[in-house]
Amino acid sequence: MYLHRNSAGAAPRIARSYDTKFTVTPAYRASLPDMMETAEAIPGAHVPIQQVGISNFKLPLNYRTKAGKILTLETSVTGTVSLQAELKGINMSRIMRAFYDHKDEVTTGEWMGKILKAYLRKVESKAARLKIRFSYPMTQTSLRSGLDHMRRDVEARKIPADELRGNTITLSNFGMIGGRYSAPVVLPPTVAIVGAGRIFQGVVAANGAPAVHRLLPLSVTFDHRAVTGGEAGRFLAAVVADLGKAD
Repeated sequence: MYLHRNSAGAAPRIARSYDTKFTVTPAYRASLPDMMETAEAIPGAHVPIQQVGISNFKLPLNYRTKAGKILTLETSVTGTVSLQAELKGINMSRIMRAFYDHKDEVTTGEWMGKILKAYLRKVESKAARLKIRFSYPMTQTSLRSGLDHMRRDVEARKIPADELRGNTITLSNFGMIGGRYSAPVVLPPTVAIVGAGRIFQGVVAANGAPAVHRLLPLSVTFDHRAVTGGEAGRFLAAVVADLGKAD
């Protein structure tokens, strides 16, 4: 480890004291360790991941009927891979991008074979799995076509059970019970959990003066074997920025 003694008792490579006269030089910057390669600092990092991926994302895919007509149907896609023990921080968006490379082609067995080969190449996976489901003859033309339908199900509190299984990311509204921040345990196939704490009033700087605003504490817990710290940080920043636009 770089900040603590490792299991063999070796001293940390980074000191806990700070020299006020120290000046960063190009040579010193080049000698710094790559934190993306500190697999030994992550508990469980040297354990193979049997299955991780993205579940139930919606895409408009092309299908050919018996009459030869091409139909575009909203399709639920689940793509998963198996990773070796040394791999971590895999960008799950690579799985989605593998579909976009062939999105204009007709969906066939050969087409799915191309997707699986793209998995193995882009994610450096040992194995890849692909499952697609679609409803016929409902035709959708947008990647966001299922959003309105899901919103109606949420408002009516009638979300189908299949929509609640195999989630990649979960929202935990523990704030309605109490507490501001949390670190929930992430269990496969979930990759991350966003926690929303109890809203409270706090003093913040507004236009150069202190002001009392309502604050919503957010926290995110993620599986570092599947997501990098940079991806999780950018995701949380995007959530905060989007919430800040709300009226």
